[in-house]
This record gives sequence, C-alpha cells and structure tokens, in this order.
Amino acid sequence: MSIPPGPEGERPEQGPPYGQQPYGQAGYGYGPPAPRNGTGTAALVTGVIGLVMALAGFLLITLLVGIGLGIAAIVTGVIGRRRAARGEATNSGVAVAGIVLGVLAILACVAWLVFFGFALARASDCFTLPADEQQQCVIDTFRGTR
Repeated sequence: MSIPPGPEGERPEQGPPYGQQPYGQAGYGYGPPAPRNGTGTAALVTGVIGLVMALAGFLLITLLVGIGLGIAAIVTGVIGRRRAARGEATNSGVAVAGIVLGVLAILACVAWLVFFGFALARASDCFTLPADEQQQCVIDTFRGTR
C-alpha cells in the first residue's frame, strides 16, 4: 500500500527534492575561515625540541641547535600570539608556551656553555702536560687536590 502524494507531489517519508535545502539548514557557501594555529603549534614543538637539545647538552652541536630552536620558538610564538590577538588563531596559550620553552632552551644552552667555558679555563693548565698525565691532572683539578 502506498501513501498518496502531498500537495507538491512529495511523499511524506521522502526528503525535499534534489538540490533543495530542508528548512533550518544552511545553504551552500563559505563559513568562517579556519583558525591559523600553525605558528603557535610550531612554537610549541620547536620549544620542546630546543629544550630537549639543551638538556642533552653534552655536545656542542646540540647546544647550538638548541639555541637556534629556542630562537625559532620565540619568533614563531610571537607571530602566533599576534595572530591570536587579531582573532586569526585560537591557540594563544600554545604560542605563549612555545615562547616560554624557547626562552628556557636558550637559558639552558647558555648555562651549559658557561659551565664548559669555566671547566675548560680551569683545566687548561693540564693540556700542556704529556698525554698520559692529562687525564689525571683534570681529575685532580676538579677534585681540588691540584
């Protein structure tokens, strides 16, 4: 048994004809632009990686990479923060976290470099000794027995 068509030829169990939007739904067109959160996220990622490089700073190259990533985190964080202030992005907190991690990465790298500088200056007298005595001289220097 079939249901008779309505006044416009539609059957009650069917939706509107093809291409016509039902009531209460938006038609075709563009919505608001998507937020541009990429720079804030990039600031956070580069800040984290820079801080990891700084904390693993027993090699000079990791310290230099850590400083570079810290600077990149600060720059991208500031850009992300400005976008959030203009309403173009929604992750202002992520951008601020990237800035903070970038600053911490730079400070940690500088601290390591200062430590290595003092250690090298303190043990520089040992490098004039013969090769077989240098290691013991460095150990004695840092123990305070030399």
